[in-house]
Amino acid sequence: MKKIIVFLLAATLVLSLCAVSACAKEGHALDLVIGTEGEGDEITVSVTVENVKETLHVVEYVVAYDAEKLELVNAVDEEGALDCITALPKNWENFVSVQAEGRITALALTAGMDGLKSGELKFEFKFRVKEGATGEAKIEIADEDVLGSYVGIDNNDIKEFGGNGGSVSIGITDNGAVGEVSTDTVSMPEAEEEGSSLSFIIIISAIVVLVVGAVVAVFVILKKKN
Repeated sequence: MKKIIVFLLAATLVLSLCAVSACAKEGHALDLVIGTEGEGDEITVSVTVENVKETLHVVEYVVAYDAEKLELVNAVDEEGALDCITALPKNWENFVSVQAEGRITALALTAGMDGLKSGELKFEFKFRVKEGATGEAKIEIADEDVLGSYVGIDNNDIKEFGGNGGSVSIGITDNGAVGEVSTDTVSMPEAEEEGSSLSFIIIISAIVVLVVGAVVAVFVILKKKN
């Protein structure tokens, strides 16, 4: 019942967003970072919402996949929702479903005013190579299908923002297994790089302190000699 209520709320918000869909998106507010993990004839594609730059109450995107070569194997509950959320912020709900073969609509939203932080929302989609499939199969989230929205409940203020999607290309081996996988996604800065920058600043500061201390010491010594 809870998910039905959430779905109705989601539908209301989506209809409201459609009312302003003729307006241009107000800028770039989020990125979808895509990762993969494969074994045998199955592959898991993770999608994490990162680089959030605005207050967002709705995140929506479409996953298009090659339904002739790939079978979606995520479980579906009795209300038709796809079991794919692995990280969800407090007070947020989701309704992810297969709208048509080869197209997944991912929707997450909150009825509160809490926004979304980078890394708090993550999806995992699981696929299996279909029997007899060969060649290459692709999974894609087009940039134009990525939407982040701010919804002002009190003043009915709705702002739409865009973001970056990405894609995964899967090479299928002759025996129907997942072969070479290439991913086109946003590059996230490495934590080590940030740490290195901080270490560099600390080292430079220490050197400056030592040099200043040495100059002062020499000055004191010379003054005493005089």
